Amino acid sequence: MELVKSCPKVLLHRLLFTPLIGAGCLAVGIAYYCFAKDKVFLSLSGMVFAASIVQTIRLYRLIRRKNYRITEGVCVGVMAKPMRRCRNVRLMDEDGLETTLLLDKRTRVKIGFRYRAYFKGGDHPSLGSEYLDTALSGGCFLGIEELGAYSFGEKRLK
Repeated sequence: MELVKSCPKVLLHRLLFTPLIGAGCLAVGIAYYCFAKDKVFLSLSGMVFAASIVQTIRLYRLIRRKNYRITEGVCVGVMAKPMRRCRNVRLMDEDGLETTLLLDKRTRVKIGFRYRAYFKGGDHPSLGSEYLDTALSGGCFLGIEELGAYSFGEKRLK
């Protein structure tokens, strides 16, 4: 119960919805098997369910050990590159340090809003190539939450 109280909302949602999506895939597989007797579809949906359970266990351990990194700041720039699946999002923290995140194009961010991004812990080496760095760090992003619009009167990000 303490884990639920101390867990960030974004990670808690991911922890809850991952097994639900897997169970939904399994339910569809069972229903389709009853209708069409397709064993291959049933086994594939069973594998998706098993993979979702494994992912849930990994995420639970990550949250319990607090083995995730947090990047927080105000969005000061979004640069989408053509023909790419990701875009650069620049966040500036309260000390004026700028961090560039490579996020999926479907992740909605607005300039002038505060965000907190969660990543799997551990150091990931940079290879110098943006394409290779993005490909290797694709599974590290856990989620992002909007903290509201930034007002210039604020002295500190919360």
